Amino acid sequence: MATDNLLCGMHHLNVTQIGSGYDGKSHRSHTSYEVDMAGSDTGIDYWKNLMPNTKWYCAGAWGNDKSGNTRFFWSVDANGNSKSVMCADNMLRVVTLALTHSNRNFIVGKTYGYNEVMYQEGKSGNASGNHIHVECCTGRVKAKVRNSKGYYVLPNMLPLNKVMFLLKGYTTIVNGGGLTWKYVDTATVQASATGEKVDQILHVGSHAKFASSMKVQKVDAKKGLVYVPDIGGWISAKPLTEVSAADGSLDQHLHVGSQVTIKGVFTVTDISTKGNCVKLKAYSGTTDNWIFDYWIKAKCLTEVA
Repeated sequence: MATDNLLCGMHHLNVTQIGSGYDGKSHRSHTSYEVDMAGSDTGIDYWKNLMPNTKWYCAGAWGNDKSGNTRFFWSVDANGNSKSVMCADNMLRVVTLALTHSNRNFIVGKTYGYNEVMYQEGKSGNASGNHIHVECCTGRVKAKVRNSKGYYVLPNMLPLNKVMFLLKGYTTIVNGGGLTWKYVDTATVQASATGEKVDQILHVGSHAKFASSMKVQKVDAKKGLVYVPDIGGWISAKPLTEVSAADGSLDQHLHVGSQVTIKGVFTVTDISTKGNCVKLKAYSGTTDNWIFDYWIKAKCLTEVA
């Protein structure tokens, strides 16, 4: 099934308050990466599911219509299984959204499909005006935890402007809250008409090359292996090319501290969204037909045409 971009569901983005995680300043009860979103005016606007291939399952509630009325939503597929979405930092994640302040009781256990209203602005929990308090984290969560400041928040909260896209043609920024937000043209991650899109989002069939310089941390000379954290662990020394004399000399004899790369362009043959890793085989510019039939960290790769 196609992968969707994680999209903000508001038609108008009007940020009225952010958490301290964004700027290090004090923002009352907002101590992490919370964002308060109002709509175009003081009335009630709605949060819709804008992702055609991903549903939002309302997994739980926190409080009631007098005390915040939080709902926890999980990204799922048509069968209710966890579904990864593409975040604005180019990472695939299964995510939980926690939306708060609606005076309307949205049903726990309901799955919200494409273009459905799944939440709305409100003043529940003594809010001073209609808005939605938004939090996001990785995984499937249906409870908040008390942090060191004494406030209840999602664990391991993610910065919304770094993970959530705005859909071009739908969401208009009224006030971005001093944050930089990233627009995306389509709800779904798509290939171009002529083939795989060079967008730094790797799929099976993508072409990629390794970072120009990666550091060797350990060496097992007996087995001919080196440990390169950027790649994800131990790897044969054979495909590696030393690119600097950081370890003392540029002699292709690898030592701890050697800076290396793997030359050539490779084709992605498999993807692990959970680990954000890929498997590769040689495509062009390599002296040997290397097949990496083990997981390589996607972060050390750059997509090319």
